[in-house]
Amino acid sequence: MCGESLKARNLVQRQADTIDKRRWYFSLTPTGQTMIEQAPRMLHEQFSEKFGQLQQWEQAQIISALERIVSMLDAEDIDAAPILDTQEIS
Repeated sequence: MCGESLKARNLVQRQADTIDKRRWYFSLTPTGQTMIEQAPRMLHEQFSEKFGQLQQWEQAQIISALERIVSMLDAEDIDAAPILDTQEIS
């Protein structure tokens, strides 16, 4: 079980629900929080930040080149959004 592995590594702690003993609550330990804070940034976040710092003409050139590659690969109809989309875990 994934939760047991994280617990064994002292990254999360678990606590049983006081009303429903079948339910467990997990929370980060200080060690787990430190690990998250020290983790490297996701590549798409780094790319997005650095891409935004480029001049408009540089951005346009990159987009044009990527669109050309997509066209060459006949990949216009591939929906990559589900793969590339991220959202905050609540």
